Amino acid sequence: NDQAPLLWENNFLNQQFGQQDFSGLLVISTGPALYMVASSDGVISCGGGFAGYVPWEWTVGCLDCVQPVVEFDVELDCANETWFLVSEIASIGSDPTITITNTYNSDVLPVTGPGTYLSGPFPFGSVARVELVTDSNTLCSIRSDYTTNPPCPVVSCAEAQYDYCYPNGADTAMTYQSDNAFPIAMVFNTGQMSTFGDSIYIYNGANYLAPLLFSGTTQTGDLSGLLFTATNPANALTMKIRSDFFTSCVDALFTPMNWNVSCLDCTNPTMSFTMVPDCIHNGYMIQVDVDSLGVNCPNLRIANSLNADTVENVLVGTTMVGPFPVDSVVSLTVVNAQNPLCRRVSEFFTYPSDSCINEACTPTGQEYCYPNADTAWFVYTSGTTDPVTISFIYGQLLVNDFIQIFNGLDTSAQIVYMGNQGGQIGGLAISSNNPDNALTLLVISSQAGSCSTGQGFPPLYWEIGCGLVGTEEFHLDGFLMFPNPTAGALDILPGDGVSGMVNIDVMDITGRLVMRDRFNATVGRKQSFDLGVLPNGTYAVRLFTNDWSKTQQLQVVR
Repeated sequence: NDQAPLLWENNFLNQQFGQQDFSGLLVISTGPALYMVASSDGVISCGGGFAGYVPWEWTVGCLDCVQPVVEFDVELDCANETWFLVSEIASIGSDPTITITNTYNSDVLPVTGPGTYLSGPFPFGSVARVELVTDSNTLCSIRSDYTTNPPCPVVSCAEAQYDYCYPNGADTAMTYQSDNAFPIAMVFNTGQMSTFGDSIYIYNGANYLAPLLFSGTTQTGDLSGLLFTATNPANALTMKIRSDFFTSCVDALFTPMNWNVSCLDCTNPTMSFTMVPDCIHNGYMIQVDVDSLGVNCPNLRIANSLNADTVENVLVGTTMVGPFPVDSVVSLTVVNAQNPLCRRVSEFFTYPSDSCINEACTPTGQEYCYPNADTAWFVYTSGTTDPVTISFIYGQLLVNDFIQIFNGLDTSAQIVYMGNQGGQIGGLAISSNNPDNALTLLVISSQAGSCSTGQGFPPLYWEIGCGLVGTEEFHLDGFLMFPNPTAGALDILPGDGVSGMVNIDVMDITGRLVMRDRFNATVGRKQSFDLGVLPNGTYAVRLFTNDWSKTQQLQVVR
C-alpha cells in the first residue's frame, strides 16, 4: 500500500537531460511486495493522444539471480571530441557470461569476468546509457543512467571568477578540476534563478554520473553564498545549468550569476557571532570574535548581506560590524582574504525597533555629549494615554549642529522641530500629539567641532515626562501661551518673576525665523500677538532675554 517506504519517484522537472523515457528503470523490493502509483496533471498524457508519449510496458518477476556489481563513469577524449561510458565491473553475478550494450549504437561487448570496459566512442553532445544484460533473468540486468559528456574540465588551482546570465532554454555545463592534491571548490557570489522550471545541478565529480550535491534553486531563488567542495578522487566538480523557455536572466528578470572557483588550499577560520543593540544609532552591531584565521590565511574580510560594505584586514580578536538598521535582517560572511572559498557564514540577526523605545511616564533626565559627524536617536513614548514631553534644560549646539523632533515613533512621522535655537537649546519643550503618544529626537552633528571634542559645552540635557507642556507645573521663568492650536490670535502669559523687556521669536520646523517682536513683561498681564499671516503648520515660540530662554511648540490650524 501507499504507506510503505517510498523506493523511487520521478516527474518531468527532475529529468536532467529532458528524457521522459522510463525504459530500463529497475526497482527491487526489500520485502514480498511492491506497490506502484502513477499520477498525471490532467493536461497532457499518453492517453490523450499526444505524439511522443509511448505507452508503458513493464515486467514483474522474482529476482532469483545475483546481479552484477558495477560502477559507471565517463571518460573524455577531448582531442577527438568523443567520450566513453566506463563500466567498472567488480563481479558479473550469477551468470557466467554477460554482455554490455548501449543505446547509441549496436555495439555489444561480451564479459566473462571483472574488469574495466569502455563503450563508445560517442560524439560530444550525444546521450547514451549502457546495460549489463544477463541471460538467465532479465531482471538481473543493470543499466546506467542516461548521460552525456560533460565539458572538458578546466584544470587549475588558480582562483578564477566567472559570470553567466542564463537565457531561456539554457542547457550548459562546466567542469572544474584541481591540478594538485587540493580539492576544488566553488562559491556563488551573486545570482538568481526562477524557482519554477530553472535549475542548477552540482555533481561531486568530473561528470553527470558522479553523486549529485545540489539540484534546483534555493527557496528564494537566490544562489548567493552557496558553497560546494569536491570530495572525490578526481578533485573535480561539475555544474549543469538548465532553464525553461519562459523567464530568464537575459529577460532582465534575475541577477546574473557570479561565482569563484579555486583549490581549497586553506582551512576555514573559526569565530563566534554576537548581536549587540545600538539604539542610539537606531540599529545594532554584530560582534565577531575571531579565534583562528585558519591555515594559509593572512587576514580576513567580513561582508554583510544588507549592503556592499566590507571590513578588511581582520585578525584574531574582536571586530564590531555595523551598525545595521533596526528591523533589518543581516548575516555576515567571513572569508579568507587570500582564498574566499575558506569562509564562515553567520546565522541571520535582527533587532526589533520597538526594543529601542523608552517609556518615560516617570520623569527622567538624559544627558548627551554628542560627537562629530553623528546622528543619535532617542525614541520616547508615555506608555499611557497621556502625551509625552521633551523639555531641554540646557546644552550648546554649534553652528552646523542641530536637532530634529518627529511627532511619532520614527522619522516617517511629521517633523515638529528642526534647529538649534541659536546654539542654546535650553528652554525648548515639545509635546507629542499622536495616537502612539511618542516623540523621536535626533541629534545631528557636523564633522567640525562637537561636545565630545570640547567645543560644544555644556552637554545637552533634557527631561522626559508625561503631560502637555505647562499644564501641570508652572516654573519660574516659564510662560503659558493659548489657544494652542490657534487660528492666528495668540496670548502669552509670562511666568512668575518675569519682568522687563522680553524678546519673542517664532520659527518654522526648519528653524527659519518667521516673526520677531518684543514686549514689556508685567507679572499677571498677558500679551497678544497676531499670527494670521502664518500658514498652517508647526512652529516653535521662543521667549528670551540676556539671561534666559524658553521655547514651546505651537500649532497654527485654520
